[in-house]
Amino acid sequence: MTDLPIVKLTTSTGHTWQTNVSAQTTEAEAVKYFLGKQFDVSSDPDTEKIETVVRVEFIAPAAGS
Repeated sequence: MTDLPIVKLTTSTGHTWQTNVSAQTTEAEAVKYFLGKQFDVSSDPDTEKIETVVRVEFIAPAAGS
């Protein structure tokens, strides 16, 4: 199985999380897709806490993985 790139997302309040993206996704595509977008960051399924992504870090898998 091939390791997938990961993006680390940070919101304006400092909330962070990581998610995998497709093996074909480039750093520029990931930034364009996530930066400035709003996501629900609440852990409670009955409550929405919408925050805007202000930083995207692209973490490519190690060569030979």
